[in-house]
Amino acid sequence: MLPMKKNAFIFFGIILLISSCKQQQDGKVIFSNNQLTYEGRVAFTNNAAILSWPGTSVFINFSGKEIKGEFSESDTGNYYNVILDGTIISKLHFDMERKMYTLASGLENTKHSLQLFKRT
Repeated sequence: MLPMKKNAFIFFGIILLISSCKQQQDGKVIFSNNQLTYEGRVAFTNNAAILSWPGTSVFINFSGKEIKGEFSESDTGNYYNVILDGTIISKLHFDMERKMYTLASGLENTKHSLQLFKRT
């Protein structure tokens, strides 16, 4: 088991909500779905993918006008870059309480790539 201070329980039961997602009728993608690609130190539990160290990231390609995700964080000192189509569009800081965050909105209804990149 990894020490709690270094773990980021990001994607605690992740649900990415993607408008116009063709893979599933309801547009939900859970953390274990093969549409998500993880890079770096990632631990998987029954309920979550845990991004453990700075430099760890998760990628998804999607079509739609917006994307949201449900996240929680065990260490409130962590920040994440939201990279849309190769450009950093925002920096997020997740709460310890699990809740929904808008990652990108107001997009053209076309194909996009999104990466969440863990920083310190």
